[in-house]
Amino acid sequence: MPDTLTPITKDTHPLPSSVMGRHIRVLVIPSDGYEFHMIHIKTVSLEENAPNSELGHHPDFHRYWGLEGWERRIATPMKVEGSTISSLNGKYYLFRSLADAHLEPNKHVGDHCFGDAFVVKVLDDGMDGQGDAAYEDVPKEILRSNVVKKMVMQLGEPTEK
Repeated sequence: MPDTLTPITKDTHPLPSSVMGRHIRVLVIPSDGYEFHMIHIKTVSLEENAPNSELGHHPDFHRYWGLEGWERRIATPMKVEGSTISSLNGKYYLFRSLADAHLEPNKHVGDHCFGDAFVVKVLDDGMDGQGDAAYEDVPKEILRSNVVKKMVMQLGEPTEK
């Protein structure tokens, strides 16, 4: 079976309340059209009453997008199944900003993504023992796979603002 990418839902997320000590490797889809690459980034905790606070924390992309970009971020959960590279199978979040007045359109993605876009992987069950999202490093193999091309296509899909 070929790689399949399945949208789960589309969510918006609040500002971070504090920085947590977790570092994860994420994929960067740079807005300037340069090559995709990996970075390590900290996660930030979310306020209890914030939308999607059940995830507990998210990667802190604030420094890449600024305040407006952070406030207008969207996370699209996706599932990769049937990849011939088994480490790529699993759940991901595709993060993008809709801050069109603040950030330039992403040259890889198009008019529905502004600034850098990011791919984050979560464990299949999604949560750790404390009820927070359980992230894992994005496999480096994603850089040479068709999976990343499908993710870029999904990031380019319009969404409600």
